[in-house]
Amino acid sequence: MYSSHLVRRPAMFAVASLALLSCAEKAPPDSPPLPAVDDEGEPPPTGPTIDWDLPYGPGVANSESLADAAMEVSFEFESPSFGKPDVIQVVPANLVESADQQAVAMIFHLPAEGPILLEIRPAGEFTVDVMKEMVAAREGEAADVAPGTPAPASFIPAYQIVSLRGSEAMWVQGRGLGRVTWIEKGIRYDLMGETATAEQVLSLAADY
Repeated sequence: MYSSHLVRRPAMFAVASLALLSCAEKAPPDSPPLPAVDDEGEPPPTGPTIDWDLPYGPGVANSESLADAAMEVSFEFESPSFGKPDVIQVVPANLVESADQQAVAMIFHLPAEGPILLEIRPAGEFTVDVMKEMVAAREGEAADVAPGTPAPASFIPAYQIVSLRGSEAMWVQGRGLGRVTWIEKGIRYDLMGETATAEQVLSLAADY
């Protein structure tokens, strides 16, 4: 676990617009598309978007390490077990109005799964019950398949609540890709991949 501190380094982050950094629901990438959702359970109209080099954009400087990132936020988070991130960006506590707006984003390039985005932020009012409401709102929606891929033999829901790490998580899948969102100790974790299958993303979260 990385423990954040209230001691601040000089501000490193030239933020052009906090609206652009309001990643309460930073959407997954245009390529590949998958059923991204916002806190109302609605997918973005033009498909998900992620910059796999700078997930928070060029207005946010990179952190050199997870230890440095932890010093910029006022919450503690668990470090992943699946490798060292290639990119770390932080929306720090001293540049936001609400503690819930703080966030840490990491990009990994894993041998089997390819590029992976992990976003960590305080859960705030986002709870398991909220996730269940989001899934219920999409009940009956089938996960779409990648172009040229045969339709599955049985119905695969695009949004599911699954057991994960002693609690429940929201698993979103489509076109063979996936995203999983879960909460631990008041911290929200969002994990998604550019080319990773829904099963690979869920396995990474389980082994976090």
